[in-house]
Amino acid sequence: STNLQMVKRTLGLKKFTVIVPAVAVQQLDGLKKTEKGARDAIRWLERELGRGNRWLRAQKEGEAMKVEGREYPRQRERKDWDRFQLLECLHYFISRGGVTLLTGDPDLL
Repeated sequence: STNLQMVKRTLGLKKFTVIVPAVAVQQLDGLKKTEKGARDAIRWLERELGRGNRWLRAQKEGEAMKVEGREYPRQRERKDWDRFQLLECLHYFISRGGVTLLTGDPDLL
């Protein structure tokens, strides 16, 4: 998967901590039965997180911040809801001093 390669290259720099948003893990989990790339990414993430890679970690509980002044979508509007979950994660880390978003999702750009 190209996105997985992008993450691996970034980790290889050993300059940045890559935080995997919970919503990204949920999306990969939902795709793993039908998408080989998602299955490979989940396996790789589990292996690296299990090894304690210091440059990689999953988003923790509480590492999200409401986005003020925006109307939230309904949870059943899955794609929009997921986007807001990502925005809350980004908002949290931006408020703590900065963040760079690595994404292969053209809808987010």
